Amino acid sequence: MERMETVSTIVDRLTARGFTATFRAKENGLTADGSSRIVAPEKFRIDEIARYEGDTDPGDETIVFALECTETGERGTYVVPYGPAIPPHDAEAVRRLSEIGKRRT
Repeated sequence: MERMETVSTIVDRLTARGFTATFRAKENGLTADGSSRIVAPEKFRIDEIARYEGDTDPGDETIVFALECTETGERGTYVVPYGPAIPPHDAEAVRRLSEIGKRRT
C-alpha cells in the first residue's frame, strides 16, 4: 500500500515548485504572511489541491491549496483544516475557492 504524503512534504514539494508564500484566511479574503493586503479568494488561480487524511484521527484532515494571486502574481500555499472544526474565516475562503474550481471544470 502506497503511503500518502504528509502535509509538510506536500508543502515542501510545492515550495520547490515556486509556491513560496504562506496564505492565511482573514475576514474578507486571504493574506500572505508578512503582508497586510487582503485579497478576495476570487482573485486566485488554483494550481493544485492536495488533501491529507490522518491515519487514525479524523481531526487530522487537511487541505493544501497551491495558489497564484492574479492581482500580484504571488504564489503560495494555503493550508486549512478540513471538517466540522474548520474556523469560520477558513470555511468561507474554502467555499469561495471551491466556486473557482467549479468554474474551471
